[in-house]
Amino acid sequence: MTSQEVIISFRDRTTSTSGESPSMSSRLRQFVIPVNSEDTVAEISAKVAATTGHKTDEIRLIFCGKELSESATFESLMLGASTTLLALAVDVDAKKKTAEKLKEASQEAQSAAIGSFHVYCKGCECVSQGKLRMYCGNCDSSAVIARKEPSGWSDVLYSKRIPVYCTDCEAEGCHARFAFKCVKCKELAVVLPHLRPNRSTENCIICGESEEPLVADLGCGHPTCLPCFEAYLLTTFEQSKFSMKPPFGYSINCALYGCDSWVTDAHHFYLLGAENYKKYQLNAAEKYVAMHEDGHFCPRPECGAAFMVEPWVEEDRLVSCPKCLHTFCSECRTPGRCSCADAESEDQKTIRTTSKRCPSCSVNIERNGGCTHIHCTQCGEDWCFVCVKPWSDECQWDHWFE
Repeated sequence: MTSQEVIISFRDRTTSTSGESPSMSSRLRQFVIPVNSEDTVAEISAKVAATTGHKTDEIRLIFCGKELSESATFESLMLGASTTLLALAVDVDAKKKTAEKLKEASQEAQSAAIGSFHVYCKGCECVSQGKLRMYCGNCDSSAVIARKEPSGWSDVLYSKRIPVYCTDCEAEGCHARFAFKCVKCKELAVVLPHLRPNRSTENCIICGESEEPLVADLGCGHPTCLPCFEAYLLTTFEQSKFSMKPPFGYSINCALYGCDSWVTDAHHFYLLGAENYKKYQLNAAEKYVAMHEDGHFCPRPECGAAFMVEPWVEEDRLVSCPKCLHTFCSECRTPGRCSCADAESEDQKTIRTTSKRCPSCSVNIERNGGCTHIHCTQCGEDWCFVCVKPWSDECQWDHWFE
C-alpha cells in the first residue's frame, strides 16, 4: 500500500440556512489530503468532509468532468503528481439523484475486461490500454465539469468541441482539452483511434482467427487482429507501397482487396518500430515535396535534402539548399547560373514532351515505352497517359497501346 498527497479544489454548493444557493463564482478553497492507493472514493470523501466541516454524504468528487463512483479506488484513477480532484459540497437530495446512474456505470466498467481506448506509449515502446483525461483548454486545470458529453472520436481529437466549466479560471467559453495516459507507466501517450477491443470475437480478415483481444478497424468493418495489422504495415512499408492520400497524407488503405478505407492517423505507424518510423517520416516528407512544383531535392550526392522554396522572382531560377548551402538552377539542376532562362535545353524539351502530370497529385511522370496505363507511385492513382484521366475501361478499349 502506497501513500501520497492529493490536491483538492473545494467548493461549497449547499443551500445556506437563509435558503440562498451560493453562486458558481464563490471563493475556491484548495488544500491537500493524504490518501492511500487502496482508499475508495467514499473514504476520500470522508477525509474531505472532515477537513471542510461538511457531512460525508454531501461531498461529490469530480474527475474528468464526471462524478466518481464511491466504490472506485484511488489507484484506479491513475492520478499524476500534479492532478487536482474537484470536490463539491452539495445538498444530499442533489447527490442522491445520480447514485443509481453511478452504480450502473461502475458495474458496466467492471464487466468490461478490456478498455475502449488504446495508445502507443513511447516510454513502454508498445501498444497499451489508455485512460482518457480532460483538462480546461484555457488554463490546463483538471478541475472541470463537462457541459456536454463527447459522442465520438471527433469530439476528442479536435479542439473546442466540448464546452466545460472550469472552477479554477472560471473563464467564459471554456472548452475541454483531452489527453490520454498509458495505464502501465501513467505517462501521456498518443491515442490510436483505429484500434478497438474485439468484444464480439470477430474473425481477422488476414488470418481468419478470432482469439486476439484487440483489432484494427479503419471504419470499414474489416477487422484485422493487432499482430496481422502490424505485419501488414511493415510488409507494405518495406515494399514501398505507401501512397500520398489527401487529406490523410502518406498512408495505406485497408488490407482487404478493393476496400478504399485508409489509415487516417499517422500515429498508428509507430507500430513500424522506432527506426522504421523515422524512415516513414523522411519518406512522407520527400513524397510531399515531390508533389509540389516548389519542391526540390539537392542534387549533391552527399546531401539529397528535400525542401520547399518560394516561387522565383522574374527569371531568377537559382535555389540554395538549406542543409548544405549548395546553389543550383531549379530547372536543369546545374550548379550556379545557367542558360535555362534564355533557351530551353534539349533535355528540358525531351522531359516536357515525354512526361505528364498525374491527374491526382500533379507529380511529373515520364513514360518510356509500354502501355498507356500509368500507376503513380506517389499517390497510388491509376491513370491514362493519353487522356490524363483516371484509368477506365474506355481507356483500355480505345488506346491501351499507342
